[in-house]
Amino acid sequence: AWMVVSEDRRTAFLTYVQPLARPNPGLRFLHLSGLAPELRYQIDCVIASAKEHFSGVPSAWSEKGPDGRVFGGDELMHAGVMLPILMGDSQSFGWYLHAVGEKGEDSWQK
Repeated sequence: AWMVVSEDRRTAFLTYVQPLARPNPGLRFLHLSGLAPELRYQIDCVIASAKEHFSGVPSAWSEKGPDGRVFGGDELMHAGVMLPILMGDSQSFGWYLHAVGEKGEDSWQK
């Protein structure tokens, strides 16, 4: 995985490449770095071809992985975000993260 974070830590782009598929891979988490712990980030999947290959994700996620979900920066760095299970060799995806507010705001629990 590769990740680039803006200087103000309000946006980031993450890409993940799976050269070879793994049989029965189980759940895997990716711990991000360089984010602002006090901010909330929305994750958008921006590589459309990968959206068709997500499989076996928990019901708490949409079928596209964390697309559109909001997480705290501290949560993404310490607990991580669950990687979707990609079906097949040579699969990849890209996530665009952008700050949508601070954790202390009323909308945090929505």
